[in-house]
Amino acid sequence: MKILIVDDETISRTKLEAILEEYGECLAVENGRSAIEAVAAAIRSGAPFHLITMDVAMPGVDGMEALYEIRRLEDSAGLAPEARARIIMITAQSDRDCLITCVQAGCDDYIIKPFNSDKVARRLEALNLTGPAKPSPVKERRAEPAPEGPETDKVAIGRQVLRLFQRGEISLPSPPGIYRKFRQMVEAGASLPRIANLLKEDLAVSFHLISVSNSPFYRGVTDNRTLHQAVGRLGLDLTRKYVDLLGNRAVFTAGNPAYQPLMENLWEHSVACANAAEVIAGLVGLRTDHDPFTLGIMHDVGKMVLIQIVGELEVRGTLGSIVNREDILGTLDVYHGSFGEAVLNQWKFPPEFGLIAKLHDRIEEAADGPEALSLVQLANLAVKSMGYGYDRPLDFDLLETPPARRFNMTPGLIDQLHERITRLMDETEKSLK
Repeated sequence: MKILIVDDETISRTKLEAILEEYGECLAVENGRSAIEAVAAAIRSGAPFHLITMDVAMPGVDGMEALYEIRRLEDSAGLAPEARARIIMITAQSDRDCLITCVQAGCDDYIIKPFNSDKVARRLEALNLTGPAKPSPVKERRAEPAPEGPETDKVAIGRQVLRLFQRGEISLPSPPGIYRKFRQMVEAGASLPRIANLLKEDLAVSFHLISVSNSPFYRGVTDNRTLHQAVGRLGLDLTRKYVDLLGNRAVFTAGNPAYQPLMENLWEHSVACANAAEVIAGLVGLRTDHDPFTLGIMHDVGKMVLIQIVGELEVRGTLGSIVNREDILGTLDVYHGSFGEAVLNQWKFPPEFGLIAKLHDRIEEAADGPEALSLVQLANLAVKSMGYGYDRPLDFDLLETPPARRFNMTPGLIDQLHERITRLMDETEKSLK
């Protein structure tokens, strides 16, 4: 990888060079003018830079001016989107107006000082500019029912977590960022400009919505530079979908690194279930009081919370020596419904969300429940049958399940469902890169 580092501060420039030299060949310059000249020469030689890190505040030609000029050079040279440099802005300014302006000018990401190698590595990975070896994921599987008789370890873990929660020694997480305000505004029928003004309060959401609106799936003749343009292009339904994804992605993170692979599997499963719920509602003509995508993405929030709690308690040593991965997976299956209901009630979601979180795995028991519950149950089963979040597809006849019978699903509809889920998952992954 060919890398250009642009920073007028010697210490910062040297630090970045030390971090990035393991990723590729680095050239470091100390001002915007030198950066523009280096990029122009690289384009003329047919070997443009893959990555540019650019300090915002520099004397003379600052980072913003250099960014505009570099994008102009790439446009003039007719570089394809994949051949353009990925540009990361480096700034000590955390105010959103400065950083939103960077996005509007055409940067791909940003880093706020102070930074370290881990922060830089995460940005590179998000931009697909590095491929570090990843830990083997801890794959989720269905646990057998807890046997009668002596208490199993998974039940012991679950009961201990419940006791600690009841004593106030652990607390449930807060809802993601501005997500609750956004949901209330959408339900109140707010206009797109008002929604865009709210979303500007969250820098990460703003940044990604602009990027999504310029992705191959949604881009127009010209790139969007403002959040209002992005929301206008995407429309309310797609904006809601991506705010769901971006808002919830932030909380699907394990503080204990040992549990992050498990959390990644859960996130993949939740996104697939959300897409499936949206597709099924369209296929069977089902109208629900709440957005099917949101119902789907929140259904396993109890597992997310339990993974965070158990990971934290393991670090503290609170759970003693009884913890192993099989017991953790069993704990998730036994207790995630009640924890999910508690979280969604605390976040003040409508009662139907809590009911779905509690009962989505209890198929026979909830066969006569609300249609929205059967919708999420069918979506959950469909993506399990496709292997999303699991090491392999689970083997069962989806057509013979109670929610499939309730919606009169046919082999043809199941085939359409599988095809659309696959396409939407691919679209979601590429749009958020």
